[in-house]
Amino acid sequence: VRVGDQQLRVLLLVPLRHQEADLAALGQAMLLAVPVGLVATAGLAYLLACGAVAPVDQLRKTTERITADRLHERLPVHNPDDELGQLAGTVNTMIGRLERSFAEIKRFTADASHELRTPLTAIRTEAEVALAGDPTKEELRGIIESMLEESGRMARLTDQLLSLARDDAGVVPRPLARVSVTSLAKEVAETLRPLADAKGVSIAVEDGRAVGTIVGDPVRLRQVVVNLIDNAIKYTTSGGSVCVG
Repeated sequence: VRVGDQQLRVLLLVPLRHQEADLAALGQAMLLAVPVGLVATAGLAYLLACGAVAPVDQLRKTTERITADRLHERLPVHNPDDELGQLAGTVNTMIGRLERSFAEIKRFTADASHELRTPLTAIRTEAEVALAGDPTKEELRGIIESMLEESGRMARLTDQLLSLARDDAGVVPRPLARVSVTSLAKEVAETLRPLADAKGVSIAVEDGRAVGTIVGDPVRLRQVVVNLIDNAIKYTTSGGSVCVG
C-alpha cells in the first residue's frame, strides 16, 4: 500500500484451526467409510454372484436327478432368450434324443426277445413231446426236422441282430449295387415256398416291370424281403394266400 512516498506491505494472518479440524474430521470419516464401503461392496457382490449362480446350481441339481429311468424330466427354462435359457434348452433337446434312443433300445430288446422266444419254445415243445411218448422213426424224423427248422430260424434272427449291431457301430461297409426288385422278390419267394407249402399257404409274385432296378445294399434288401414274406406266411391261416407285389 503506498502511503505518500512509502510503499508499505500489509500482512493478514488468519488462524487455520477450523480448517485443520475439518480436514481431521474428513480423514477420520474416510478411514471409517473406506472399510465400510469395501465390506458393503463385497457383500453386494456376493449377493449378486449368488443370484447369478443360483440358476446354474439349480440346473446342475436337476441334471443330476435325471437318470435312465427319469428321462421324461426336463430342465426348467425361465428365460429362453438368455444364455442360461439357451443352455437349458440345448440340454433338454439332448435329453429328448436320449429318451428316444432308450425307448428304441427297449423296444428293440423286447422285439428280439419275443422273436427268439418263439423258436426256443417250439424246440423245447418238440423235445418234450419226443421224450414224453414213444414216437416212431418217421415221427422222430419229423420232430427233428421241425427242431432244425426252428434252429435255423433262430440262427437267421441272430445273424440279423449281429448285422444290425455292426451297422450301428459302422464296422461293416455297405456296398451298393443295382438290384432288380422283381428278381429279388421271386428269389426270396422260391426260397420260402417250402415254408408256405408246409403251412398250406400259396405264394405268388406279381410282375414288377414298372419298378425295374434300384440302387441299394443287396444283402440288406434281401433281409428286408425275407422278413416281410416270412411274416406274411407266418400270420396267414392255412388255405390262405400271400401275394408279393
